Amino acid sequence: MTSVSSDRRQGLNSSAAIKVPCDVATTVALVYPFTGLQTIDGVVLATDDRVLVKNQTDQTQNGIWAVDTGTWSRALDFDGAYDALEGTIITVIHGNTNASTLWKISTPSPTIGGALSFLQSSLSPSDSNNVQFLQAGAGAGVRTMQSKERDIVSVLDFYANGSSGAMVDPTGAVDSTAGIQKALDAGGAGSCVYVPNGTYYIDGTLSMYAGQYLIGDGWWHQTGSWTPLAGSILVQHSVADIPLIQCVGASDNVQKPNGGMARIALQSNVPNSTVGIGYYAAYARKIQMDDVYITGFNIGIDQDPQCWQWHVNHCIVSDFHTAGMRTTSSSEDNLFTNVQLSGYDTNAIGIYMRNQCANNTFINCYVSAVKNAVVMAQGDSNGDGTGTPFPMHSVFVGCLIEDTIQTAFTLIASAESAANSGHPGLTLLHLRAFNGGAWSTPNTGQSIVYAAHSSQINVQGVYSAGYDYGASLGTNSYGFVPTGSKVGPMMWGMDHNSSYATSRIQGYTANISFLQGEKAIAKLQSAALNYTASNFTRVPFTTVSSDFWGWASAANQGWIPLRNQNVRFSCKLHTASAPIGRYVVLLYKNGSNFATLYDSYVSTAGNPLLFGGEFVDVPNGSTDTYWIVAFTDIANFTLDTAQTWANAEVVGN
Repeated sequence: MTSVSSDRRQGLNSSAAIKVPCDVATTVALVYPFTGLQTIDGVVLATDDRVLVKNQTDQTQNGIWAVDTGTWSRALDFDGAYDALEGTIITVIHGNTNASTLWKISTPSPTIGGALSFLQSSLSPSDSNNVQFLQAGAGAGVRTMQSKERDIVSVLDFYANGSSGAMVDPTGAVDSTAGIQKALDAGGAGSCVYVPNGTYYIDGTLSMYAGQYLIGDGWWHQTGSWTPLAGSILVQHSVADIPLIQCVGASDNVQKPNGGMARIALQSNVPNSTVGIGYYAAYARKIQMDDVYITGFNIGIDQDPQCWQWHVNHCIVSDFHTAGMRTTSSSEDNLFTNVQLSGYDTNAIGIYMRNQCANNTFINCYVSAVKNAVVMAQGDSNGDGTGTPFPMHSVFVGCLIEDTIQTAFTLIASAESAANSGHPGLTLLHLRAFNGGAWSTPNTGQSIVYAAHSSQINVQGVYSAGYDYGASLGTNSYGFVPTGSKVGPMMWGMDHNSSYATSRIQGYTANISFLQGEKAIAKLQSAALNYTASNFTRVPFTTVSSDFWGWASAANQGWIPLRNQNVRFSCKLHTASAPIGRYVVLLYKNGSNFATLYDSYVSTAGNPLLFGGEFVDVPNGSTDTYWIVAFTDIANFTLDTAQTWANAEVVGN
């Protein structure tokens, strides 16, 4: 190995292989002869500073020079016949352009005073274009490190203001809007732009390209607070009503398809803001969002015209003022899985679908702390209720609705003429809906489903608590009127809620079909079956074909619609200690004994007794009336009201 020694003041070196470092290197040609304390590459020179001069047109002037207030002189280690060889290395310490670079003499058999040329050495850390990269494995080819590093565009590679000065700042102290937009521009269509862990100050809107993904490292927030505490976080500081991120095509024929976001958080600097949108899209199909957190905006996700076939998965939208997600005009065939929308605002709507929004599916989603969980507002081609209605239908499977001030699902259409058809439709499968939590006090008259001018509603497998009604149907709700083209029956299936505060259905229900299942129709409260010795009580089941207040939760409080379908009339009566005597339960039809449900004599007193029965009949939907009649010859007989009930259940046509 070559031994190197130097005079720290004069720069004398016993070897020509590596020179004592230079303070700066030129970036352009200097005026010769070199004089005075010049500024080179952004550095103001001082006496005895070493300068690598490498850009002269007359290459005989190149070399290492010592600075002086007068005329410069060649450095003592670069002024002799043996001071330079081809490949001699010179290190540069300072400078805006050349700091921390290595240079080598590229002239064959160089001489001091002769023509000298310099090339940046492949050993230089700033010259990754000269460093090779070879992937492991057969068939791999050689690339430069610069090419390899450019596989991923990072926002940290760009100036914060997009042109010069400070770089994009992951601490949130410097406005990095322009720099991050430059990163998106550099990536362009079909690219992946990386947002490393950090908090980024945004004051405006970032525009994405077709097929472009914005990918972060992840995010997290503490339970009880919506503010993200760590991860890849973009924070909107603008107070204008604009989106933080947008993906906007020009028209249905000029879309911005594909692309999306993953493992990133979008935050409004003003919590629960009344302005601003987290992510806005128009004419953008097949967008994918995975593990995205959006908080504090007026609207979290806004799908404007023609946003089709999205997949939003494992995302949270929180602390919103107007809507967690708003879908408008032909935004259809979208899939949402494992999405949480928690507003914590008394004006908020969790999911707001307007106009033509058909075939949107929600699986295992959670909506909470809002005024209305889901609102479907249909429009028509004329915009005034006289045109052709836009198609609209949504499916919710295995979802949870919790703490709504008003309804869980609201379906409203324009008041179309009788010739029109196609109104908001809804399918609920295995829904859980709970109300009355600590967040807010629900309004009186709530329902799981409120519908006006609507049809094709299918409910099956509901588990609920805290609602006054299962469904509240607006007057003249199309789809429930059995005439014209608007016949689109509502189907209400198994309902696991034992008792609503008022009744399961409120409003016009003449064309409802009831699916078979336990408690598919109302359970009458046991108080209706209390009686004294030798007297009977009767529980009415009356069929009608006009407006009424739905299924009753107590005797004489309402009606049960039975439109020429098989109906199972049944009851159970319980006493903890039955006296000796006869026990009879009858089904009366139109005022006369129609069927005996139970008739037995108890010969041993003091034992518990559960008695009752059932009978299936096909009522006439307009004239037949029914009563459950129970009597006994036992004096001072008392029923156990907690286990006594009467029921009428549709079991099929």
